Amino acid sequence: MFKNKSLIIAALVVIVMGCISLWYFGRPVGTEQSYNIIAINNTGGDIKSIGYETQKQSGGVINADNSMIKNKDEIYLEIDESKFKMLITDKDDKKFLSQEMTIDLNKDKKYEVSIEKDKNNEYTFKIRETWR
Repeated sequence: MFKNKSLIIAALVVIVMGCISLWYFGRPVGTEQSYNIIAINNTGGDIKSIGYETQKQSGGVINADNSMIKNKDEIYLEIDESKFKMLITDKDDKKFLSQEMTIDLNKDKKYEVSIEKDKNNEYTFKIRETWR
């Protein structure tokens, strides 16, 4: 009798731990709090990297396998200063720096920077607030 109770308790513990593991590790990893800029490649073509520069820091993204950032791809950046410039490298390794942009560092605000090409085939950078 004691053996059966032990087996039942052990089985329940395994089931409960399995459910907890599935719930905890099965959750999607949220990025809601880890970025304030979404850079979107709307150029109609591929680019090699997307980055930013401020007075005190710089950063950016390049694919680990050196593949291109495709048209319509979104890159998530965390910028800790209100004034910054975007920097892209095109597929021919040419670098293009945007105009200076300003954001509100309120953590509830997010911004999209659309990287586009104008009618003269020049890169343009358009920023807009997306959420409050």
